[in-house]
Amino acid sequence: MNVAYGKMTNVATASSSRVLDRRNKSRKWLISACLVLLCACLNAMWITAEAYGDNSGDDAATGGATITESITDTENLLGSHVAEVTDAIDRTKQETGVEVRLLYLSSFNSEETPERWASSVLESLDPAPNTVLLAVASNDGNLVVAVSSNSDEWLKQKDTVDKLSEAAQQPLMASTPDWAGSATAMMDQIKRSKQTSTSSSTVTIGI
Repeated sequence: MNVAYGKMTNVATASSSRVLDRRNKSRKWLISACLVLLCACLNAMWITAEAYGDNSGDDAATGGATITESITDTENLLGSHVAEVTDAIDRTKQETGVEVRLLYLSSFNSEETPERWASSVLESLDPAPNTVLLAVASNDGNLVVAVSSNSDEWLKQKDTVDKLSEAAQQPLMASTPDWAGSATAMMDQIKRSKQTSTSSSTVTIGI
């Protein structure tokens, strides 16, 4: 499967006011996720989506979508791996300060470019600083990494975004796409990029 990816295009300037309470942001994410799910259900009346999800295991969703604070998976692509991906999201937040959002749809259904669409969705959530969105349209072969406009410079750099996209893409190039592996590979790259930025900002002064 050919997967397209791209860098984030800043669409809206993040507010400089204090970050909203976590519950309010979670509520906004869940509301947006529900709207996305509703659109996906309406589209399903016209399009039969190809099944990619791993439905093995007791924790797998049974023919339904997964919607959590950080994950919207209308295609059940993560299958039984939702818990491990959620744990990886929590670890990434603790270790790097980067908040990860995952969005899996059959199609973006937009006339905008995938990059602009994903960026618009992310900015509409009033994201916390240093938020990364991995958006996938499985039927269209689109994979986009978007970074919130209120993020630190190291995270917004084109080189960083390109590396995150490449990391997320690689596990999907196999004969059987590894969707959970794609998400965790991107998060591993976030940690590497963070470490690189920290190392490069360290200056040693000798006499």
